[in-house]
Amino acid sequence: MKHVKLLFVVTALFVLAITGCKKEDSPTESTSTTDISNPSGQPMPSFSAQADYGGAMVSMYYLMSAPIAGFPEIETNAASAIFNGGVDAGAVTVNNNSLGKITSGGKSYYMAPDVNNPQNQLSLSWNGVFHNWNVAGANGIPAVTGSVKSPNNYNVTLPVANASVSKASGIQVKWTNSSSAKALIQIVNVTNKGQAKVYQEVADNGSYTIPAADLASFSGDCMIFVVKYNYSFTTAGGKKYYFVSEMVKSVNVKVN
Repeated sequence: MKHVKLLFVVTALFVLAITGCKKEDSPTESTSTTDISNPSGQPMPSFSAQADYGGAMVSMYYLMSAPIAGFPEIETNAASAIFNGGVDAGAVTVNNNSLGKITSGGKSYYMAPDVNNPQNQLSLSWNGVFHNWNVAGANGIPAVTGSVKSPNNYNVTLPVANASVSKASGIQVKWTNSSSAKALIQIVNVTNKGQAKVYQEVADNGSYTIPAADLASFSGDCMIFVVKYNYSFTTAGGKKYYFVSEMVKSVNVKVN
């Protein structure tokens, strides 16, 4: 099945996260998706609880199964960045792609595709290619440079897209191409908005079982995300700045 590149989908998700939707309005509410360090609205590891946290820069490849059976999958590249809770840090680039800056509620966020120019595609390669970041620095944020190795591609093999799955013994999640990268697993209850469980720092060994005890409130239509990521950091001005490269893939299931 051919993929459809819909850059505006990720752009819309960025805008939704930035404008601060309430918990009861968002089916993807969770620690990983609402953390201020993550303006993308997509699952990613969180570092903002670290005492010396200064900011995070994320490059992302996103593949989502079709919202409706029979429709094509959606894929795109995206990137986001935030510094010190929303400080304007000057120009930001990843592999010479400029990120657009958005100011909302007195805070500045960076993202690509840029909502002001959504047709400007983000050019990134994956499968071990390094993503190199450059931050000009401003308003107390120092100039920052760093790189992170992109993860290798993979497929989610279990659950099968649009399948009915039982939660009685937990839900087994499987994917291909195990590696030394980290994995993050997330389940979002689409039927009962706001219910989500996130499992971070999972070994990328190709298998994880979401515990049955965590699924009591989940039923009906859900999305399961499998995220592979690598990260690195640099220290500048007494703060750590994190570079994350991740692949995000999801399947729709019906939980019973």
